[in-house]
Amino acid sequence: MDRPRKGMIDKPPQDTISIMGIYYNINVFDLDDMTMTEVALTDRAAQRICEIVANDKDAAMLRVSIDAGGCTGFQYNFVLVASRDESDYVLEKQGAMVVIDEVSLPLIAGSEIDFVDDLIGANFKVNNPNASETCGCGVSFTL
Repeated sequence: MDRPRKGMIDKPPQDTISIMGIYYNINVFDLDDMTMTEVALTDRAAQRICEIVANDKDAAMLRVSIDAGGCTGFQYNFVLVASRDESDYVLEKQGAMVVIDEVSLPLIAGSEIDFVDDLIGANFKVNNPNASETCGCGVSFTL
């Protein structure tokens, strides 16, 4: 019988999600009861999404997801998309639509999505209370 090598997980722990082979406990989240009121969209972000979508005939909404990478472990990914997946969570405000996939949602629950225009540039920013550390530009974070 093959045994797992030291440090390898034979079976994923219950109540976890895996991102790039790292398991995160999701006991604090109940995805069935989670609503997008737990992720907020500022007026500035909603206005900017509407402006962008109005100028791009192929885009209807902003997809926010989390990928492994960046300076501190995870990075936010913002992409304009024409449609959403059936399992996406949807946030609408002032005509702007944001979709978040079910794997990324627990990692940004309780966050606020904003749009900032400052000296280093204009971009969407996630104010994430789950992040224990963020990089200087705010694009990546650690849990």
